[in-house]
Amino acid sequence: MDYNTTPPCATIRVYTNRGKEIRIPGFYLFVVLEKALSPGDVFVHSLALVAGAALNKDVELYDKVTGRRKKAIDLGTYGDGLDRQRPMLVFSNPLGWSWMLNAATLISERDDLAMEQPITLVREIVRTTRLPDVAETFHCYRLSALHPALEEPAVDPFPQPKNRTEETTPRGRFVVNMGSLMIESETLTFD
Repeated sequence: MDYNTTPPCATIRVYTNRGKEIRIPGFYLFVVLEKALSPGDVFVHSLALVAGAALNKDVELYDKVTGRRKKAIDLGTYGDGLDRQRPMLVFSNPLGWSWMLNAATLISERDDLAMEQPITLVREIVRTTRLPDVAETFHCYRLSALHPALEEPAVDPFPQPKNRTEETTPRGRFVVNMGSLMIESETLTFD
């Protein structure tokens, strides 16, 4: 999923009305909407409120990407162009895991939320890190009446790209299917 220019993170920066920076836990809301029978109406098909730590715990990456960067200026023929140098970040989308569909799920680092809320711990998620023999455990909660049984833990259940490369795809190339076009007695076919 494209997270645009801000990576998901365990903590995020917010600011008081006086400009003081505060770090708070980050949570991300994922929703799948479906068209309802009535025109113009939609309903929530699937919902997940996910602790940012389940997506990414690298606070340094968050700070680096969301901090100040230099932009390239004076670009183009007339010097009025600029390049913001904004990264585009892609991380997992928890709703890509089929188990998450058709339900509302809370994913948290805490394992004791059922003692405070009318929810039930229904599953654990284990995310393996890039460090050898290091894993993080997260806890999935759902409403007690809808999901009473505890299921087996899931290891790395969020979708991962299969064929990653370091190269990006070219930009500014458009393919328009215009059928056949006659130019100076030659027929060109566009696909």
